[in-house]
Formats: sequence, structure tokens, C-alpha cells
Amino acid sequence: EELNEKLAPAIVKCVERSGKIFFATDKKLEEVLSLRSADNLYAFVSESFGIPSDATGLQRLQKIPLEVEWEAALALWKEAFRLQSSREPAEAEAAEALLTMEPFAPKFRVSGKRRGNHTFKSPEMAGHVGAGVIAKYNWSVDLKKWQLEVYSELTSDCLVLGISLTKEPLYNRNRGSLIMTSLKPSIAYCMARLARIRPGDLVIDPMMGIGTIPIGERLSSTSP
Repeated sequence: EELNEKLAPAIVKCVERSGKIFFATDKKLEEVLSLRSADNLYAFVSESFGIPSDATGLQRLQKIPLEVEWEAALALWKEAFRLQSSREPAEAEAAEALLTMEPFAPKFRVSGKRRGNHTFKSPEMAGHVGAGVIAKYNWSVDLKKWQLEVYSELTSDCLVLGISLTKEPLYNRNRGSLIMTSLKPSIAYCMARLARIRPGDLVIDPMMGIGTIPIGERLSSTSP
């Protein structure tokens, strides 16, 4: 709903097996990053099927990064990285140095999620995808001070690869620096949208703590 409202016209594909929404839009990246209902945003790299569920699947996972096209996703990540590093002069200078280095060699990590019956675990999956990325680009791995994060999700026999467009989940941007809430602001925002609240309505928060739901309602409102 928010996609169609803010990014229209957008090509939207909902994937039931993973709960992800794939979309394409011509809107500016700043508008995409302003989505309130999204927890994370990724630049899509590839979707591959037929991954074996046994140990041979790990060998296949390692080969896929070598076979797929990364350039469009990397270009979008560079734009996002430059945009989010422009607030402070020192950050902007460091970002520009990274983005213009030849060859381009960011420190990276692979995060992995797995759904289904496989003989291997998620860390093994992420490790083999990372080995494929290293074989392709020769980037250095840094699990703590990474600059670029490759997202890998294996659902049954389907592997989706993407690149995280933000360092932190988007829902953290609405959390105060002193207080962490148990309810994600993105969920509170969606609750408020589903309630179809209009100017003049009385909003009652049944779980009133620090006001995450009322704040979500205010962020979802188009009224001044």
C-alpha cells in the first residue's frame, strides 16, 4: 500500500514463500529510503533455483556469485552509501575515497537466512556465498567493520542475493537515542495505516508505554 502510494508507478511482486516484496521504481533513492513500513531495503542481485538441500548445495551456493550480474546492484549501493555519508564532511570524504578507489574493494560480510530442510546451517551457507564473492572480486571480509553487506536468503531450493542499502535497519531511524522500544516503529506505522485514522478521530493506545503507536500514527498521517 505504501509502495503504491509513494513510489507509483512501481512494479510490485509479493513473494509469499519469504514474505519479501520485490519492486522496481523510477523514483529517487531518497524517496525509497523514506519508506516507513520497510524494515530493510536491498538492491536486488539475483534469484536462483534448484539449490540441492544436501552438502552439494554448498558447492552450488559458492558458484552462484561468480555467475550472476552484480553491477546494477552495486551502482545502487554506491548511490545509497554516498547519500548516507554526506551528512558529515569527514564521512563524505572517506566515502568518496572508497567509492573512487581502483579497483573497488570494500570490506564486506555476508548475512544469511535459511528456511527449509537442509543438511547445512545458515552460517555455512553464508560462508560459501562469501567465498564465491571473494573469488569474483577479491574483497576482504570484515564481520565487525564491514562497509558492504551481501544479503543471502535460501528458501527451500531458491537463493536470493541482494546488497543492503542501509547500515542499520530502517526501523531504527525512528527510535530515540536514549530509549529503545520493544515494538518496531515500522510495525506501529503499519498498524496506524491499517486503522485508517482520519483527522479528528480519537486514538487509544492499549499498550501505552513511551508512545510508539501514537508516534507511528502521526508519521502515517498526511495531515499537518
